[in-house]
Amino acid sequence: MQATTKQSNGLTPASHALTAKYRRDKIRSVCEAELGKIRTQFTKIARYTGTKPTLAHQLEDITSKAKGGVIRDIFRVLNQAMGRKATGGAKLATMKTADGTIVNEPAQVRAAAAAHGERTLAAEPASVPIMKELLHELMPNALGTDRPAEGQRGLDAACKWESFQAALRRCAAHKGVGSDGFNAHLLKSAPTTLQRRYWRALVGCVRAKQFPRLWKQWIAMLTLKPGGDAQDIGQYRDLWLVPHGQKLLMHMLNAEYIGATGWSVPGSQAGWEPGRSCTEQMLALRLMTEHAAPESRDLCVGFQDLSTCFMSILKSIQSEVERQLGVDPAVSQVVEALHHAVQGRFETEHGLSDTFTVDRGTGQGCHNGPARAKLTIAPAQRAVSQHCAGYKVRDGKGGSAPQMYYADDGCFTTGSLADLQAIFDLNWFLAKLCGLTVKVKGAEKTDYTAVRYSEGKA
Repeated sequence: MQATTKQSNGLTPASHALTAKYRRDKIRSVCEAELGKIRTQFTKIARYTGTKPTLAHQLEDITSKAKGGVIRDIFRVLNQAMGRKATGGAKLATMKTADGTIVNEPAQVRAAAAAHGERTLAAEPASVPIMKELLHELMPNALGTDRPAEGQRGLDAACKWESFQAALRRCAAHKGVGSDGFNAHLLKSAPTTLQRRYWRALVGCVRAKQFPRLWKQWIAMLTLKPGGDAQDIGQYRDLWLVPHGQKLLMHMLNAEYIGATGWSVPGSQAGWEPGRSCTEQMLALRLMTEHAAPESRDLCVGFQDLSTCFMSILKSIQSEVERQLGVDPAVSQVVEALHHAVQGRFETEHGLSDTFTVDRGTGQGCHNGPARAKLTIAPAQRAVSQHCAGYKVRDGKGGSAPQMYYADDGCFTTGSLADLQAIFDLNWFLAKLCGLTVKVKGAEKTDYTAVRYSEGKA
């Protein structure tokens, strides 16, 4: 007779497979039951209250008409339902300075806004050698075998006429223009001969690493966050407007950065990825809860937000990360030259602020900002995976799930508070090394929860 092999848990491969199938079927049945309850509740909700559409109808209307992503519209409707006012139209009319003084004279507001920019966007000393050693330790195999051939990537590929055409096709008519007032949509409608002349001039600037003076002048549009203090400039979201010629160039370079994230950023990062969204975190957490409850296990969950992520990253650290993770050095050098000696101004109720130096960040609103930020967040993801114990969803190597990311928002899962604390500590250290700040604002940004299940009950 053929001997029956057993695994370390005493089960034969066949019985182990049956057990796994049983658990999958059980989880699936729980999810289907929950979905059935939601469907039942949804059908009972009146679509209109008088002439006003209800929340359910608004959400149904969004999902039925949308052709692309619906997350932004869904959150807009939910925020309105929760009573959060859409305060984005407010402009900075009076301002609270760093010492707490309130200023309202136009010249004072413009000067105070510039002082805030000078203070928060100034360069800081960076430990580049330490980051270099950490990258060698954490990501020795980051440069995978799935990298495209040299002829399909790099600066030469980005400067081709076909790349310029693809970038031009992305230009929309109603986009905010930069300090030079030029709208690239006009070039999109121009004859091909004129487009080719502009392309050759742009490639000449790239090869010489010399760019128009106005490309060094950025303007930040400020949008007040829901529930934010209109006098606190830190409560505004900043979206930076740059000249459209610069945007065209960054679109041309985008393929290099997207490729670099593909071979170096861990799969636990779902932000700025086609076909992925923050709903992955919600579903995974729900499944972990259903997994922990029947097995009477502890489930500890932590949430982390990186404050002003794009505009906080130190340029020297960003350059080292890109160098170590295989971005074409020629591409990085062009972006470094483009972002060197940039002068910024904030939009206020009294006009543009005084100028200040922008000496850090990847550019909030830049087309390559997300991909470049993901490269800088990746070392922290690798560190957590290698040195921290996550919540175990199955036995064996790789059976734990310590983290999930959506952009700069991290979600950490462990089986003990000590392991969760270790993840927070490690992330705080690496964030500080990159110039980032872990945002702590009550229970809204960075927070944790720990639940112990016994006999299926919390």
